[in-house]
Amino acid sequence: MHFFICATKLMPGLIKSKANGLLDVFTQKELFNAPIWFLLALFWANLIFCVISLRIKNEWLRTAVVFSIGGTGVLLGTYHCFLPCYIDSAMSALPFFYFGYLLKKTPILYPNSYDKYNVLWILLFYSVALCIDRWFGNPHIVFGTNDITGNWFLGIFLSLSSVMAVLFLCKIIKRLPFISYFGKYSIIPLCVHHLIYRPLKLVLTQFNISEGVFWLCQPFCYVGHVSPYASNSSLGLPPKKI
Repeated sequence: MHFFICATKLMPGLIKSKANGLLDVFTQKELFNAPIWFLLALFWANLIFCVISLRIKNEWLRTAVVFSIGGTGVLLGTYHCFLPCYIDSAMSALPFFYFGYLLKKTPILYPNSYDKYNVLWILLFYSVALCIDRWFGNPHIVFGTNDITGNWFLGIFLSLSSVMAVLFLCKIIKRLPFISYFGKYSIIPLCVHHLIYRPLKLVLTQFNISEGVFWLCQPFCYVGHVSPYASNSSLGLPPKKI
């Protein structure tokens, strides 16, 4: 990040960014190392849900509180109300975090007698996600900026259906040596990949092949997205269970 700060100050036209430094988390949504927003949002989601879990024991009431906070986060995003340190993003993401908590309490992801139907579950969940995406205008939430597109509830169903399809796919694939290792330590590539591809994109731009950086990084992006699911870490589940 220090490299980008110095480069921006010394050569303003070289790297176009609204980021200014470490204090950006208190003033805006754009950071030099953009993926760090995820760690901040995850921290607040953990903290908020920890307080809810300690204070509220009734599951129905807990569900209502989680969705109330999630709805408040969506309203903040809809009306472009900014909260520092990605607290608003954490609020919008809280229902997803809660889903991981509920999922952890079920035997769905662990070996069971219904594993022979995993392919059918994949097709079912993927079909649901595809139908919502196709017929309801791809509703979704960009948590990094807390921007909401379309219906929030449909966006939740689309996202959760996609995640479940990937998780059941991981049950079929089971353990892959490199992917499992990569997923276990996915926090490291999450934190550094942005600092790698931005200079790479800058170099490619000089040769008018900036779009090539996407195709160059695409396989690593897929691995980075799938491997956390394979290790269950993205949903608050214990790793190495699938």
